[in-house]
Amino acid sequence: MDTLPLKRIFMKEEGGRRLRNWCDGVMSKDAVSNKQDLDNASKYCGIKNIKQQLERLGVKVFEEGDSDWQSVYTKRKNENSSASTFEEIKKWCFSTRNKDFVAFKMSTDYADVLRYCTDKGKVDGIHTKSIEISSMTG
Repeated sequence: MDTLPLKRIFMKEEGGRRLRNWCDGVMSKDAVSNKQDLDNASKYCGIKNIKQQLERLGVKVFEEGDSDWQSVYTKRKNENSSASTFEEIKKWCFSTRNKDFVAFKMSTDYADVLRYCTDKGKVDGIHTKSIEISSMTG
């Protein structure tokens, strides 16, 4: 099954229920003869963490040693002088990015990971809703 029809079906109001039913049906199929459906199920049916979701959207989540991370921290620190130290932010990023991501529920953690722990943190006026919605409808 092509993923574009999946997006059209599941973007509607009853999408969550229909997606759950589709996932339940696919998981009971034979793995050999239904490889493409099962590949799609691995994308749409599993619970992702915040890091996995951001990477799925093409956002670079910083790892230890990434040179741009310090400049993102400095930019955000200049906007909020009460911000934590760079080491505290890194520790928070590594912990928080592993929390479950729930589609269509844009948590403060998701927005803050995007702002402080990714290459998108260099951009002024990050709009987390537009990143999520544009990726789901494209």
